[in-house]
Amino acid sequence: MQASYASNRPLPQGWLYEADVRAKIGVSVLASLGTLATSNLEGQLLLAGASLCYALCMRRPLALLAAYGVMTVMIFLAMGCVWIMGKFSPRLMGGMNFISLTIPFLRMLTMMHVVLPLALSSRVRRSANCCLTASRSGRA
Repeated sequence: MQASYASNRPLPQGWLYEADVRAKIGVSVLASLGTLATSNLEGQLLLAGASLCYALCMRRPLALLAAYGVMTVMIFLAMGCVWIMGKFSPRLMGGMNFISLTIPFLRMLTMMHVVLPLALSSRVRRSANCCLTASRSGRA
């Protein structure tokens, strides 16, 4: 079982890799609450920009580019579905505009920016120990 947690590669250097897992989870919770509380385009752009700065501290541009590729595919699939729905029922799509389609993807982008560094900058063993400690303290 020990071998499933172990990795021979050292983590890259930087403050993000040295931060506690609980702090990174806290950042994720705050970002998710921020995306829920903010519903206008300007606020979502601000959150996405701030979370991008956090994600760039990860220093793993290829992982970030791969995540952006997946997000781009999802955006195009959603636009295609909206276009098809508009062809079948134009009245249903009457209130749909670009901003109403953009805000959910900005929310997803913000969450991707905070969850990706959490996942890629933490060792699995540290995360498991953190969750185990939290569950034990919750029972007492």
